[in-house]
Amino acid sequence: MYKKSKDGEMILIERLSGFIPDRGWNEGTRITLDDVAEGILISLPEQKDEFGNNADRMAFPKDDDWHIGRVIYFINHPDEIYNIQIDNICNGMTICPIPFIEDGNHRFMAAMWLNDKGKMDRVHCVYGGRMDLLDYLTGKTDELPLK
Repeated sequence: MYKKSKDGEMILIERLSGFIPDRGWNEGTRITLDDVAEGILISLPEQKDEFGNNADRMAFPKDDDWHIGRVIYFINHPDEIYNIQIDNICNGMTICPIPFIEDGNHRFMAAMWLNDKGKMDRVHCVYGGRMDLLDYLTGKTDELPLK
């Protein structure tokens, strides 16, 4: 499945989630933590299998219940929540102090769920962006870079 990178940072979930609109993401329709709560309530099955590569995404799109089931899998297997890949949004030649998740939306949604339940406060991420934003996300500073 996943192999934990030797590199990486432990990022404060609450700080990264502040950059996620409505604490959800789009995979067809918008999937939020409320959708996950409903999926748990109606006992949607866990989805253990990985999504696959970009070609698989185009050829075999998954429905919303599958994505919610994938989040539920990680909620039930928190030891597999790591190596979330984060970068920064760019605007022309400017690297903005705005992170985005390149890979690991299901894992991060599960981390946010566990954070809301008081069971996880940091998550292992592989970060490829600005160091001043990384300092904020890891808690080394409380100052959010503005430009």
